[in-house]
Amino acid sequence: MLGAVSAALGCLAAVEAVKHLTGFGETLKGKMLAYDAEAMDFMKFPVSRKADCPVCAHLG
Repeated sequence: MLGAVSAALGCLAAVEAVKHLTGFGETLKGKMLAYDAEAMDFMKFPVSRKADCPVCAHLG
């Protein structure tokens, strides 16, 4: 079961990479995608960078 879940998430990551590289489609920038494998449900949550975060504050 865990192999199938990791394969599904790997496919989602690959699709996001292709969208980012080609500029085609809407990416998940500024959002977090949550996946409930049991219910086969996806949920999107908005996320934002914090100005005082040493890791993500300088990312564009």
